[in-house]
Amino acid sequence: MFVCLSICRRTSRPETCLSLIGLRTHILRTLAIIKEQNIPEKALLQGEKIRQKLNRIKTKYPSIISNVTGSGLMQGIEFSIQSNDTSAFLRNIHINEYSGLLYSSYLLNKHNIRIFPTLSAPNVLRIEPSAFITDSEIERFANAIEDLVDKLDKRQFYELFSPLMDGDPFDDNKGKLPDDGFMDTSLEEPLKNAVKVAVVAHFVHPPEELRLLEKDFCKASDTGLRILFNRLQLLLQMKPFVIMQKNLFGGKIHFTFITIPVDSAELERLNRKNKRKNIINKIQDAVNLAGDLGIKVISLGAYTSILSNNGLSLVEPEKTKIITGNTLTAASGIHRIIEEIKATNQGNDNNIMAVIGASGNIGSVIAEGLLESDIPFEKVYLIGRNKNKLTNTLKGIKNSIRSDKKTKIEISTDLLPLKKCNIIIVATNTNDPIIHTHHLSQKHPIILSDLSVPAAISKEVKLMKNIINIPFASYIHLPDNPDIKISSHTPRGAVFCCVAEAMLYGLEPVNLSLKGHITMDGIKSIKSLAEKHNFFDNLGKVKTYKTTY
Repeated sequence: MFVCLSICRRTSRPETCLSLIGLRTHILRTLAIIKEQNIPEKALLQGEKIRQKLNRIKTKYPSIISNVTGSGLMQGIEFSIQSNDTSAFLRNIHINEYSGLLYSSYLLNKHNIRIFPTLSAPNVLRIEPSAFITDSEIERFANAIEDLVDKLDKRQFYELFSPLMDGDPFDDNKGKLPDDGFMDTSLEEPLKNAVKVAVVAHFVHPPEELRLLEKDFCKASDTGLRILFNRLQLLLQMKPFVIMQKNLFGGKIHFTFITIPVDSAELERLNRKNKRKNIINKIQDAVNLAGDLGIKVISLGAYTSILSNNGLSLVEPEKTKIITGNTLTAASGIHRIIEEIKATNQGNDNNIMAVIGASGNIGSVIAEGLLESDIPFEKVYLIGRNKNKLTNTLKGIKNSIRSDKKTKIEISTDLLPLKKCNIIIVATNTNDPIIHTHHLSQKHPIILSDLSVPAAISKEVKLMKNIINIPFASYIHLPDNPDIKISSHTPRGAVFCCVAEAMLYGLEPVNLSLKGHITMDGIKSIKSLAEKHNFFDNLGKVKTYKTTY
């Protein structure tokens, strides 16, 4: 009371005095209740019951719970950090310190129990129940914790993440399995003298790729997985992480797959909103991660190449080479197309070809390479969105091809010329198909090759009877590693050309730049190396595998 009166005199505010008197009364009443109800003893007794049950769970699942900390009713469940787990999904959740939030979400949504991770240790769930917690409530809490831990132990990710899918009440493609098995996302240590190479890529078809990464996600619908991925890419903020590490080519190559957790649609959206700099910074983060891992050759996959100006906007870590994979992509595309045209159109001097995406890095060099070949063309259409770029591409091609070539070359910013063509090459970048049945003639055979990721031709086009659909030429079957699986849209044993180019460079470095603008000299050099190492032996051949669940 003396302190209260002293403060009142100094502040000359009677309401402050009344407030402090009320506070003093409240404190005294609280202390009286603590004494009357014997709260310390209750806390000690009930806390010990909780600890015993948690320790029993810890003993049963030692790989999941590493420690139970604290005393009384202030305890913590410390979950093991799964930084080297075989599951890329679980590793990433732990590395980014989101495991505690995931576990809290599951407990709240499935068991109506609200506990949170600590700020200083995100893998520790803190327990601070009321001193009046009952034995039945302790039992319910322990059962909920054991259910969570059991789900983690059994890798039942569908149940764990279903709250982030809004419970997944949808039915589209539930139970769908990958065509030829799941991806091995374990981390192998490099063998002695192995050259470390890596690819930096992003998600293209999130529902299919999530199923590929985690077997249990096959229980989920496409819609549920899309909702989950949209939330995760917002949460993870494009922070790169390692999906897999494998020794290949008899231990000569140690391959690391680094992904940026974002899909093509989101990258397109960010690019349209003039946030390209942010994207480049994230790609640079992935490159720096590769550098920290001692990677010697880093290849850029899909949009990571396009949005970084074919690698020219990135800084190479010390003793590391950045390449794009575009040179081998173009070389394999040209090789595969020429072989198919020769086999299908023997003696045809009236070939009319369209190259869609002709002003792009790959499209322009494919057009040039085909025009330089001995395949006769009556007319070639260079198709793209930007007329000025197409004009410059046309000038460059005319300056490079032989003067005795009589082929007529025209540019177009729409798809109308496709009706006249019997050879169509697609090397564009779009998140949705742009070529549909109404764009094409049904009166004559059409050789069609789509090098785009995702595919730029619709499913209906692939079913047209007059279409000779050249198998996806942007991947290479590895001659010595038939079991590798790196994506939902490449067959087992095959890797994208951007990946294969890094491996090829690791097997036998070439004295030329493999980023920026593709040159015909680069095409010829990389083609020669690819043939030497048998990379072109199975171009376009697809094997099928039985998948069991």
